[in-house]
Amino acid sequence: MKIYTYKISELADIALNILSLFNFLHSDYIDIEFIIESSNINIIPVLNLKRDFSIYAFLSLDFKNIYVDKYIFENNSYIYRFTIAEEFAHLYLHKKAFENLKNLDDVIEYTENLHEDLYKKYERNAKKLASMLLIPKFSLNNHLKKIYLEYEKNIPVHLQTEKLFISYAALKLNDMYKVNSMIVEYRIIDSDISQFYLIQSEYF
Repeated sequence: MKIYTYKISELADIALNILSLFNFLHSDYIDIEFIIESSNINIIPVLNLKRDFSIYAFLSLDFKNIYVDKYIFENNSYIYRFTIAEEFAHLYLHKKAFENLKNLDDVIEYTENLHEDLYKKYERNAKKLASMLLIPKFSLNNHLKKIYLEYEKNIPVHLQTEKLFISYAALKLNDMYKVNSMIVEYRIIDSDISQFYLIQSEYF
C-alpha cells in the first residue's frame, strides 16, 4: 500500500486529537509513555540495540511493541522520549502501509523500494508528529509569547533575528518539555506564531 504523506496542518490536527483524547491538550509536560501504554503498546528495552543495529528503536510487526535501546531508556530521557514518540507516530500514521508485511525481510524490501523523496517525507512526518505531541500547540504558543517579551527586553535590537529568537526560546523550553533543544527549535519553526517570525522549515 502506498504511504500517504501529510501536510503540517494535517499533522497538527492529528496531534491535537491525540492529546485531547488523553486529556493533555493544555498541558506543558506530556507523559508519552502513558499515551503509548494506554494505546495497548508495550515499551521494551533491548540491550545494545543502537550499538548492534544503529537504531534507537523499532516497532514490532504486530504493532504491539516498541523496542528501544536500553541505554537511552535508562540514561537519556530526552532522546528516549522523542524516540518512542516517533515510533508511536509511525504507527499512527503508517500502520496501513505495513500491516500486510509478514516479516523483517518484507519490511526491508518495502522501504528499500520507496522512492528516496517519499522515504524522507515518511520519516519527516513521523518526526513532526512526535514533536507536536511532546511540545503541544497551546502550551508552546503561551510560553513563546512570554519569552518573546523577555527576548525583546534583554537582547539589543540590532542583534535580534528570527534565528536567535528561536534558539533563545528553545533553550528556555527544552527542560520543561524534556526534549533536546534542537527538537524545540524544529517545533517552533513549524508553529503558527507568525507575529514573531516568517520562516519555513527545511530541517525535517
